[in-house]
Amino acid sequence: MISMNNLPTDVATLQSMLLQAYTDRAYGCLTRAGLEALHQYSEGREVIFLDLDGMHDLNTKYGYAEVDARIAGSLAAMRSSDVICARWYSGDEIVLIVPAGTAMGAAHRLLGEMVSRELSATFGISGLTQDLAESVAAASSKVQDAKSRNERGTVNA
Repeated sequence: MISMNNLPTDVATLQSMLLQAYTDRAYGCLTRAGLEALHQYSEGREVIFLDLDGMHDLNTKYGYAEVDARIAGSLAAMRSSDVICARWYSGDEIVLIVPAGTAMGAAHRLLGEMVSRELSATFGISGLTQDLAESVAAASSKVQDAKSRNERGTVNA
């Protein structure tokens, strides 16, 4: 067990440990804590919040490992130096931080990737402010509004 008293002293090992602590292994993206740590470097960006549709039914039909692999594959197609991706609260809520002006296109691309893997998600987009939770809540409310109108599998700005 590692404690503050026996942390490794070399920088590479510490960086590796931090990356592991901030990485969601199932989806290959950041954890919420990792996104919160990077938020201060995310000026001039937008938030995409997505809520996967029918997660329970998908897990029943394909199994957890297969659904996780499909989600991870969809997210991997979005990876670039400009996209920061994180798992938010649960396995069916994901946040992406993208450069300002690119969120609509990125959300549609990711929706296409998901549909090609027999997944669906509902997306909400908002500007990124100094308060990450507030920005995500604004995008999330667009998702909830769309779902309340039974408009799943849509992108909402």
